[in-house]
Amino acid sequence: MTAIAVGIKDCLCDGLSSCDRPVCWCCVVNEGEVATADWCACDCKTPCCKETEPKDLAAHLPPLEGVPAAGAAQEDPEPAWQGMAWVRTASQQLIPQGSSRTNVVTASGGMCGGGGLWRVTFNFGVLRCARGTSKDGRPVPCEPREQDAFVALADAEIMRWVVGCCPALKPFPVQAAQWTPLPRQGACAGGVMAVTVDLKPPTDTTGCPVPERYC
Repeated sequence: MTAIAVGIKDCLCDGLSSCDRPVCWCCVVNEGEVATADWCACDCKTPCCKETEPKDLAAHLPPLEGVPAAGAAQEDPEPAWQGMAWVRTASQQLIPQGSSRTNVVTASGGMCGGGGLWRVTFNFGVLRCARGTSKDGRPVPCEPREQDAFVALADAEIMRWVVGCCPALKPFPVQAAQWTPLPRQGACAGGVMAVTVDLKPPTDTTGCPVPERYC
């Protein structure tokens, strides 16, 4: 489980970097639906950008069908690192094989014939500073809100690549994958991908899970 989570993290971080969209902070976490936006930074120099203006991300967007190309980026000796990414294990569910009463898994393993599998859902997402944030309570114009949407959709493209191409997920059957936008956290916005895979533990000749040490 840990190896898969770390593998997804590596694919996500490398994918963002290779598309000129690196983040300041990329980590495996054990938190709620979304990691706390304490590293949603605009420039990696401060832990939060709620009181500062975010950099122009338009020049760093990968080409999107139907979206006008961004203007030429200004020369910058360092990449415009911005935002944070994370991976977490959202749930683990035992799926017994078959429906017979003899497939009940017990502590002793005496009635485990048939084994089963663990259905595990991983979440991974990206949060970045958002332009479409009202500072005085007034409605936000269309352009900055659209820019936030394009930034999130560009990150979603990379997350879709992780689902289809990440070596950490390739050995396992993918049951479902779904990207959704995240509610704002202060001046930060983004999206999260949920991917559910089936992990079948090794079994002995009777179909029972092979005993393993807990630690």
